[in-house]
Amino acid sequence: MQKSRIRLMSSAPNRAYDTSRQPELSFPAYRGVFVPGEYHSSNSGLGLHWSASQKVAEEMGSHAWQERSNGMGTHPRDRIVIHNAEVPLSSVETDTNVLKKNKVFSPENLNKNSEEEVPVKKRKTVRVKSTSISTRARTRTRKYNPPREMRA
Repeated sequence: MQKSRIRLMSSAPNRAYDTSRQPELSFPAYRGVFVPGEYHSSNSGLGLHWSASQKVAEEMGSHAWQERSNGMGTHPRDRIVIHNAEVPLSSVETDTNVLKKNKVFSPENLNKNSEEEVPVKKRKTVRVKSTSISTRARTRTRKYNPPREMRA
């Protein structure tokens, strides 16, 4: 008769660091940017200033477009890009010195933060769920399933 090779464990294994079994907590955030028509893309990242409000993100992109059109005129390929993403908690910037340097509202003062700003650490991961591109003529939305991992 063979002996059983089953080992009993006194406690459950720690799976806290196994992200495939337990994904990191995240929350929705939006980023609205004005992209001039003559702009050529680079690998500089999506940016550090995000908002918990889609409306605020859209207003920020529109505000930048209006500033440009008042002073310099517009280009036919000018566009506003709205990113809809999930931001992992580990990607949120909480260092007060960095927040002050980047002129970001402090996380402690969110109730005074009319922009509902979510500061993201430089080159940290955000999971983009969709991107909407608006030109003068139309708006196109591209959804990503699964979300795309990109850098701030």
